[in-house]
Amino acid sequence: MKAGSVLHILLMKFINKQFLLFILLGVLNTGMTYLLYLLMLSFAPYGISYTITYILGIPVSYILNSKFAFKTKLSFRKMFQYPLVYIIQYLINMICMFLLVDLLNIDDKFSPIVVTIITVPVTYLLSKKIITNKV
Repeated sequence: MKAGSVLHILLMKFINKQFLLFILLGVLNTGMTYLLYLLMLSFAPYGISYTITYILGIPVSYILNSKFAFKTKLSFRKMFQYPLVYIIQYLINMICMFLLVDLLNIDDKFSPIVVTIITVPVTYLLSKKIITNKV
């Protein structure tokens, strides 16, 4: 199999209606938490601001993705498993935030957008696995 064929197959696995809806819902949730993050920066450092807004976005993400992106019923079991997705993403994000803000001197108001874009594919796959038991 040619490299181009493998890339095409991988792209087609991700680019579908479900993935696009996942992205749209993620943009909505991220936009709301980003505005809260900016507000919190006026009285707390970026690490604390990011952590609080990140935690607040998890239940919203679970509800939106379960109901609309993956079209499944909400369940307490999955709701308690779902934060695992965001623990993994959070660790990746905080490493990226440190690299961007402290090492590359990128503005702390802009860096959460960059790290979110980087982790979307991982978040999609982990969310899909927990909510639907499929990848």
